[in-house]
Amino acid sequence: MTPQLRIYLEIYKRISNLGYDVYDYLPNSEASYPFIHIGEMQNPDRYTKTSVFGEVYQTINIYHHYKNMGDLMNMSGEVKEILRGLQIPNMKLILNDIDEQILNDSTTSEVLKRSLIDVHYTFY
Repeated sequence: MTPQLRIYLEIYKRISNLGYDVYDYLPNSEASYPFIHIGEMQNPDRYTKTSVFGEVYQTINIYHHYKNMGDLMNMSGEVKEILRGLQIPNMKLILNDIDEQILNDSTTSEVLKRSLIDVHYTFY
């Protein structure tokens, strides 16, 4: 299993344990809010003679009703806490940064808020 996949699966597992609906795809319009979408990943890596090291950029989206801004912020705080404490057995994982944007989302007929979280790790 690649290091990037191990990181992705651990993020997915830990966020799923929060008790919210979590998807690795954008669900259809019948999904209920709030939900968390484990989104895009970028994986630049480098190889040496004896190992692989690289970086992982992971995007996580949280969607909620516009009027539930407090709940959205609490959910994003829980997710960021998981991301800050993430450890993978037999892997050195360094958190470089977490960036969050709170956006208005107009992709549906409902007025939504979206927390867009980008996390950047280095591994070796």
